[in-house]
Amino acid sequence: MHLRILISLVLGSAILAGCSPVPAPSVGLTSSIAAPSLEATPSSFAAPSITPTDTPVPSPVEVVTCLPFDGDLRPGLDGDPCPSALKAIRATVLPLGFLVSRVYVAPQPFTCGSDLWPGVTSPPICFGPFTEPGAWMHGWVAFADTDRVAALELSRLGRADASHVPPWRPVLKAFAVPPDGWEMP
Repeated sequence: MHLRILISLVLGSAILAGCSPVPAPSVGLTSSIAAPSLEATPSSFAAPSITPTDTPVPSPVEVVTCLPFDGDLRPGLDGDPCPSALKAIRATVLPLGFLVSRVYVAPQPFTCGSDLWPGVTSPPICFGPFTEPGAWMHGWVAFADTDRVAALELSRLGRADASHVPPWRPVLKAFAVPPDGWEMP
């Protein structure tokens, strides 16, 4: 029994010595074994010195506005669309390589499918396509380090029921500097 405890302590000391920044004293089988100290010294946790070139660039705070659908939706399209829509949007804009500062997402596709910057130009005259409530969203993503804005349209078409919710399929409609006068909602 004592041999088993002695072997456990020797192995424990060896493991701790491998993780320790200072070499551990050697332990012989005939010497008495003290429990290793787990007390940290202030110098072992000293903060690294930071030079001006090491100063991290602060990341912007991301502001998210996502409007859910109003009204009754059929099973599979009901529930909060925002978490999965935002995940699809972030995956789409990630390859653009800019820090996201603001996201705005709303139900339905863009007006007539082409009015990406509403309020700046006259909307096209059309009656719009029939869209099933809950199957389309649109939105914009602004970035901290560029004036360009991403305009995206999302759809989740296909079979939808209580046991299956189709994934959002985002389409990047534009990645451009918006026309003068346009403001992100």
